[in-house]
Amino acid sequence: MAAPFFPNTIERLGRALLAQLASATGERAVGTITVAALAGVGDPLELPANTYMMPVVDGQLRDDLLFKTANAWTVARGATESGVGIKSNVGGARHNLPAGTLFRFNPPIEGFAATATLDASMTSGSNEGQLIRSVAVYEELDSANPDNDLFAAKVGDRGVMLIWSQSEPVEGAMGGLRQGANRATRSSRFWRESFVIYVVVSRLTGDSARRQDGQMLMATVTGLLTDRMQNDDGEQLSSVGSGVEITHRARLGRSANHYIYGVQLRVNQTLEARIDARTFAPWLRTNYTGALPGRDAPEPIQDLEVVDATDPMP
Repeated sequence: MAAPFFPNTIERLGRALLAQLASATGERAVGTITVAALAGVGDPLELPANTYMMPVVDGQLRDDLLFKTANAWTVARGATESGVGIKSNVGGARHNLPAGTLFRFNPPIEGFAATATLDASMTSGSNEGQLIRSVAVYEELDSANPDNDLFAAKVGDRGVMLIWSQSEPVEGAMGGLRQGANRATRSSRFWRESFVIYVVVSRLTGDSARRQDGQMLMATVTGLLTDRMQNDDGEQLSSVGSGVEITHRARLGRSANHYIYGVQLRVNQTLEARIDARTFAPWLRTNYTGALPGRDAPEPIQDLEVVDATDPMP
């Protein structure tokens, strides 16, 4: 599968936001994988840090168990490299996977095989200290009838669901040629991405316990995200401004089974023009010429050549 034409920056940003909540989800699972670089001519390939992948468990691609590379690795073309460090995006014992588990890069990485294999069984994932039991990026949540969406997103009691809301210019739509503070450079703009984090609690011990859990988790999410420019893994959350901005918190829904609380947030991104279809002839040489005009007779009437030189361009 070819690498995407444009990277899905919204999905990657959502994953990075959830990774910042990892300290409240338990201990992360860590391990190593074996990757293969495709054959070819040229310099070694780099597998970047925070390259995301999903495991295949019992024949199913588990999008709820995200992993990523712990740091950057360089692999020679056509070579196979073992010992590449990975870690789960968030914590929890469910991320402990057996040796030989197949991982699929998501999105695919140009120059590398689409899959990698776990070298040894993972054992470090733990539920110790866990406040948030599950996380998911999902499309929408019907707060009036949430059961189907929560089941599809695999989110249960004390779960967190992240939903992208909208994109807009950082200062709103503006008139004028210069576009005010929305313009970063001639080929880039400042853009604002808005998300909602839904906190779901469904303890059966009554109103007070559910309310305590929901409000505590809202405070935890707020404290871990507020003003962060990068998450603890070094992924950029906001490229300009004050970092992650929490703009609103509220209880959004209540049913017989669930209390649902919402945390609205926004982050600022820099949107750059990535495609330039223009073509240019190669610049091979530069010729400099110059002359002084001749004078009236009896002075010399021919132009006096000052310079006539050609320089090859590097």
